[in-house]
Amino acid sequence: MAGLVISLGLAIYFKLDALWIPVSGSFAMLLPLVIIPVVSFCTKAFPESHLERIFVERIFGVREKIEKQRGTEKGLSFSS
Repeated sequence: MAGLVISLGLAIYFKLDALWIPVSGSFAMLLPLVIIPVVSFCTKAFPESHLERIFVERIFGVREKIEKQRGTEKGLSFSS
């Protein structure tokens, strides 16, 4: 998404001048390589329990299987 926004923004900024379109495309490919790691570094990571609840329980629908494994191994279960 960052590349698309940068590409369109620079194309509009340069008024769709054919000479500058390759430059805006190059920036659109390179700037996300800098922007995305910076944003990832600055944002707080979600707790592991939240990620498990979202991805395992809601997407894959294997809550019962995980509860059984966790319950027998560590005495843990999901909290709703």
